Amino acid sequence: MVEPNENEIGVYLSGGEKVVVRITPPEVVNAGRSIKIAFYPGDACEYGTRQACVSRHWNGQVTLLTIHSGLGGEGESFRSAMEGTGLNLTFYSIDQIQHNLEMLTGAPVSIQSGESGRDDLRLSAVVRLPPAKLEAYFTRPFDDTMAELAEDNPFFQEALESGESLLVFEICGWQIPGEPWAPEVSPTTASIYLGVIPIP
Repeated sequence: MVEPNENEIGVYLSGGEKVVVRITPPEVVNAGRSIKIAFYPGDACEYGTRQACVSRHWNGQVTLLTIHSGLGGEGESFRSAMEGTGLNLTFYSIDQIQHNLEMLTGAPVSIQSGESGRDDLRLSAVVRLPPAKLEAYFTRPFDDTMAELAEDNPFFQEALESGESLLVFEICGWQIPGEPWAPEVSPTTASIYLGVIPIP
């Protein structure tokens, strides 16, 4: 198995530099416009600080970024591209959201931090955890979530088994009208999007 390239991810997430992740979707998602996720890595990630919390998982292979999705938040561009924006609600239907996620898998990604950057990356997997799964997601180790996703999603499984370092972002989704309520759900934390970017 290939050893995780810890130094590669560390280049982007150390030194206090702003990190900019750009996803280039196909024309059918966000009208082909670039999806920009910009943040400062940190240990705290209160809304409005422009920071994303950074944590390590899966024996160091996975680096998780927790990114805010609210209006003006660092992950708003991604959330809005996936589900649209209503009044504390999604604008798109669940079918449209799922279609957007499927179309985004494999999209080109670039990452820039100060003088360091890569423009040869890909979004290898992206999923939405619905309201019914949020309570378990928030109350158990993230490794358990990754293991479950690998069982259900061949793209997640392939990424984990590759041994490559994985940059995973976590962005909240908003409530879809008519979708059943569940514990831990609020209008602006009604789902979780997880995207996986391998760093070979």
